[in-house]
Amino acid sequence: MPFSSWNGFLQIKADQGNETALAILRSKRETAEPDQEPQAALAKDWSQHGKEEFTVNRAEIRAEYAARERATLENDTMSGTAKKQLLAVLCMEQLAAEEAPAEKEAQIRGFSAFVDRKGVVIFTLPSGGRILDSGKELFFSGNNEAAHNVAVRYAQKKWGKQIALEGNKIVRRATPERTRTMER
Repeated sequence: MPFSSWNGFLQIKADQGNETALAILRSKRETAEPDQEPQAALAKDWSQHGKEEFTVNRAEIRAEYAARERATLENDTMSGTAKKQLLAVLCMEQLAAEEAPAEKEAQIRGFSAFVDRKGVVIFTLPSGGRILDSGKELFFSGNNEAAHNVAVRYAQKKWGKQIALEGNKIVRRATPERTRTMER
């Protein structure tokens, strides 16, 4: 059953009696007070106007998704495969949330996700492009620039800078350390 959002997944699990999902949904209503009062700047540098808000929002987004990832990984009722698939969707949701609000055309916001019978997570972007995450490889629509850009960002989020682009396929590049470990 595909879930269009993290909240949708949590709602279904909470309806099925999962107390962890219910607790996560309820925790969103709670807000935390800042540890200390922010200090007012003496002079405003208008060339940086709006950047601090975006930086704060990005940090909040990363913290929120890190908590979601941790909750998913600590969930003992889910299989390892289901966790990986949900983490893939969470990764794409985080990229969509981090997308700059000033961008005229959102490349990710409004995406849909589907998991096929083989466990491949298929993302469909608003532009119509598709990204397929098989776990070890990513494929994207070759004639869609948005799909290419998003696939590269998604791969970097998933594997870091160690990626290799081969046509419309992205794979994790083997580091010397991983190669030595694999040879043993």
